[in-house]
Amino acid sequence: IEEMLQRTDTEYAPWTIVEATDRRYATVKIYTVITQMLTAGIDNRRREIARETAAEVIREAEKVFGKVDRRIMIPLADHISFAVSRIRNQEQISNPLTDDIRVLFHNEFQAASVLRDILQKRMQITIDEHEIGYVALHIHSAIEDEKVSVAMQTARAVRECIEMIEKETGKKIDVISLSYNRLMNHIKYM
Repeated sequence: IEEMLQRTDTEYAPWTIVEATDRRYATVKIYTVITQMLTAGIDNRRREIARETAAEVIREAEKVFGKVDRRIMIPLADHISFAVSRIRNQEQISNPLTDDIRVLFHNEFQAASVLRDILQKRMQITIDEHEIGYVALHIHSAIEDEKVSVAMQTARAVRECIEMIEKETGKKIDVISLSYNRLMNHIKYM
């Protein structure tokens, strides 16, 4: 029996020996193994889709920027996979810097926006601007050779400068305006 199991066991059709004399225990064990195998298959397919989606986003970024560091593939695929899980579980997160990221990293944000259509077409999932902002930071890190956290710190620092200006002047700056865009870029390069 051992030799037969070794020769016929494959990755796609593995043997599972159920050592049991109790029929009820054996049935529960069989259902548990089947559930684990199906779940693993679903998880593998989701990871594969996330990698394919990340590759499409990177190709879009390459159209805009030319050379993009493809080492972002795995972190970007992970982010996309987690974002899809959050959306499915109705646990979408907000990004308080989305408007700032859109202005500071405009081209990256535009390239990341392709994710909206990809996920809608492939998975019937609607991704929001906050997630696109995070993906834009991944793209920025791939073209500027800096960590996502550094890009996030830049956006946060610029936001704090804007808030200080608003507080001092007593006026709210319209984030959609050209003036805001110019101000953001001046602060960014200070």
